[in-house]
Amino acid sequence: MSDFQGQTDSILKIKLTSQLLLARWLDAEISPTGQAGLEVVTQFVGEGAPIKITYKDLEGKALGTAEGKVMANCFRTFYKPAGANAVGSVIFEAELPKHNLKKNCRPPLRW
Repeated sequence: MSDFQGQTDSILKIKLTSQLLLARWLDAEISPTGQAGLEVVTQFVGEGAPIKITYKDLEGKALGTAEGKVMANCFRTFYKPAGANAVGSVIFEAELPKHNLKKNCRPPLRW
């Protein structure tokens, strides 16, 4: 027998909390093609939710942004730097503005 104690033949509503589970570089350093892949993994985020990526050096200076949409709880893109920065490493911050969620990647990308 089932242990469900609620009323039958009624709609049960639950709220699933959206989360940013993972923000990571797919490469340890800039490849010979001059770019590096990155990935953001989410949970309970709707298809097509807007996402914003902000690239920063280790001192916090913004190096650029990218925008896209989350599909199947995942977002992947490539980072192609405009030029070398003084610090030599880059991190990124993933933001889901409609869900009020942010996550920084670690470790930084080297070149």
